[in-house]
Amino acid sequence: AARLSADERRVRHLGYLLAEAAYSTDVDAELVSRTLRLAEPLSWRQLAILAGVGRRDRLPMPPAALEDDPAGWSAWAAREDVADLQRAGLLDPPVADRRPGGTALPRLRPSDLRLTRRGVLVHRLLVLDVLRDDAVADALADLGLPRS
Repeated sequence: AARLSADERRVRHLGYLLAEAAYSTDVDAELVSRTLRLAEPLSWRQLAILAGVGRRDRLPMPPAALEDDPAGWSAWAAREDVADLQRAGLLDPPVADRRPGGTALPRLRPSDLRLTRRGVLVHRLLVLDVLRDDAVADALADLGLPRS
């Protein structure tokens, strides 16, 4: 996975996964394989978003609502990254489906996001807690949210 990664920043965290497999008694080869399948398709920005949600006790997530269909391409792509993390089951709440003729959906706020059990697994085994605060701030800025 590290060899195939186009973004070398991810390689460090894939290395942490291997280190966890070698030294943690509660991590076996099957768990590493599952974590790798969950983490392999994730972009750097998605890892940074997971890191931000996982460290919400130290670095509160902004309460401003995310736009459902932002005008700028970067903000749109970042919003799609959040939706992909929700669809992958790494973040709660799940993506809300629009119902024909239904009521308007509530606006998603970063402060509403939580790691699922899968998300906690990826966060822990890729050691996303050491991901730099500026990478998290950049990911949030891509979402169109102010830097804190």
